[in-house]
Amino acid sequence: WSAVEDTLKQWYQRRVRGITELRQQVGSDIAIVLAGNKSDMAETHTTVPRSESSAYADDADLLLFETSAKTGLNIEETFVAIARKLASSTTEKTEPSRILLDEESGQTQRGCCSGSSSSSSGEGNTQ
Repeated sequence: WSAVEDTLKQWYQRRVRGITELRQQVGSDIAIVLAGNKSDMAETHTTVPRSESSAYADDADLLLFETSAKTGLNIEETFVAIARKLASSTTEKTEPSRILLDEESGQTQRGCCSGSSSSSSGEGNTQ
């Protein structure tokens, strides 16, 4: 036992309570991400062990990513995971609406007709 361990346990308990309160106020259909940033510096800096962050994310029902803003590691993947979680919780409530994620281009398409777009220039319209 150490003071550092006690402080981490208290921090952990406060975060779990805070997330529980947030979900009670906002609803459970939210995406909360635990992002361990600076993964590019893991060899030179003290980090939270993966097992601890994974256990915390599991307990609090969080999405977990090890990221690096410097190298871009898992940045796009984090946002895609958020979009998927929100889309899945949304489609469970409102079936007719769809959000399609094009992972290769990073673009999001809404609606039922992927790939088609309407021109606002008036070309092809006859009056």
